[in-house]
Amino acid sequence: MKLKTAGVFALMASLATAVPAAAQSDSMVCDLVGIAKAMSTAQTFLKAGDWTPINAAQKQMIGMLPAFAEAQKRIPEMTGFASYRAEEVNQKLAQAQSPIRLEPWKYNGKSWGAASILGTSAEFLKSGITVINDQGVKTPVTIKGKPAFRIETDDHGISYAKVAGEQRPMSVVSTKSGDKMLFVRSDLRPKDCFELYKRSEAMVNASRSAGPNNYVLGVVVPMVKLEKQPDISWLLGMGAGDGSTIDQAKQSVRFWVDPKKATVKTETAIAATRSFPQPSYEQLDGSFMAVVYRPDVGIIFAGFVGEDSFGIPPSWKG
Repeated sequence: MKLKTAGVFALMASLATAVPAAAQSDSMVCDLVGIAKAMSTAQTFLKAGDWTPINAAQKQMIGMLPAFAEAQKRIPEMTGFASYRAEEVNQKLAQAQSPIRLEPWKYNGKSWGAASILGTSAEFLKSGITVINDQGVKTPVTIKGKPAFRIETDDHGISYAKVAGEQRPMSVVSTKSGDKMLFVRSDLRPKDCFELYKRSEAMVNASRSAGPNNYVLGVVVPMVKLEKQPDISWLLGMGAGDGSTIDQAKQSVRFWVDPKKATVKTETAIAATRSFPQPSYEQLDGSFMAVVYRPDVGIIFAGFVGEDSFGIPPSWKG
């Protein structure tokens, strides 16, 4: 997958109305770029080798890391931090006003935590219209009784495109920073993080061929206060190159849209805090395979030794 998400707000409005699909209208967010940043920050901090997956989602995530590494280079607002002390990682999260914190652990020089933090916003070319004045009658702009605003095709630099699988046109909205905001009305709620990104990439690709649409005057956008803590527990158990495994994985995503701008704030924190094993003796405390091998010659003896053969041999004179 070739990811080109940097500098683009790809947004899918999941606004299902049918009663059987009520759950489909719930917001769904996940920041895979933030997860990748936390992972790469940890890897650099630990000077460790490759990650070891234990499930399909982790394997898919690891496969996407090279592409996400390129995306991170184009998002200077995204930072990473790692430490052997939980309080230092949590301090960074607090400074970002994040609602998530890592569970503390006793410093041992081995347990570690890492976090990625993103805070950015994009302003519309002009403020959206919140009140319509029709011959002296002022009417607030709303959607389903909730505050909204209207942006015009010409005044706000909006173009339109068709996205495969979606029935309604996608709006490509220009911003002062050069970022693009993409909106498409959809009843199809992504099933997981990876489907969300796949569909977002389809939107980004479709936006490259966006153009005028004489049948659309503009877009009415609801004000948005989306604040979620996505479940990223699928990261738990992933092995780091230093021999530790992730046993904490938390994320916060906040997305706000008002008539002037869209704001994105995401934080991801991972940690490996289990006690590291102390050096000990390997015990052949049950049946075992035994081989006597002579280099350059081959196997001299091969046997499976059961507990029935445990005992003092006649060769031992001690």
